[in-house]
Formats: sequence, C-alpha cells, structure tokens
Amino acid sequence: MAEPAAASESNIRRHTDLEIPVEGETVAATRYEPVEVEGPLPALLMYVPYPKDDMITYGGYDPLNRYLSRNGYEVAVAADELAVTVGIEEADDDGPVVQCIAEVEYRVTATFADGGPGTVTVTHETNDGTETAATSSRN
Repeated sequence: MAEPAAASESNIRRHTDLEIPVEGETVAATRYEPVEVEGPLPALLMYVPYPKDDMITYGGYDPLNRYLSRNGYEVAVAADELAVTVGIEEADDDGPVVQCIAEVEYRVTATFADGGPGTVTVTHETNDGTETAATSSRN
C-alpha cells in the first residue's frame, strides 16, 4: 500500500463530539482526520483514562494526535467518560396521546470489567432535543 501524503496542520479536521457505541452505552471521543488525503487510511483508536473536557491531562495528547493525523492517520481518542441517554418513544397514531406530567424515578446499572469511568453524564431526550440531567466525576 502506498503511503498517503502528509497533511499540513491547517488541514486537520477535529471532531470533538463523537460518540462510540459500546455494549448499549456510548463512550465520548474526539476524532482527528487529515482532510486532503484520499483513499482508505490507517486508523488508530486510543483510550485515555481522563474525562474528555479535562484539557490539562486529556489535552496533553493533542500534539501526538495532530502529528499522526498530519502523517495520514485517522485518530479517534476515547475518553474515560460514559454517556447515558434516557430516550422517549414517539407517539403512536393508533391511540390517544398521553403526556407525563410527573417525575418518573429510574436507575441505570452498568458493569465494568476494570473499574468505572472517570465521568458519567446522564442526558434526557425531550421533544426539543436533549438536556443534561446529571454529571458526576471521580475526584
């Protein structure tokens, strides 16, 4: 396989709100891609044990990710963050529409092989989009 041409720093696209599905949940990630390189590219998936928005530690990987992307790699960096979205169901055309006007308690249980994530964010779907219900991080 021929090596792709290196991309300049300004020709790297950085996607910051990527979500990777993992066993029914999602893991937050950032994707770096060279925009002027054609064809299939080698890819690297990194996992870092830091919350996605912690730029002191997580951001320390940015120069390496940009270097790899400038040299023709697609790079996805998965953060130590679990995102859980509680969804709504669409109305059924066959029956009456019922609106929930009370709080409904629920519990999310997740099992991890090697400890839990550093940050957990729970969002609720609404008719207008999503809203963050709770966020918790390890200290």
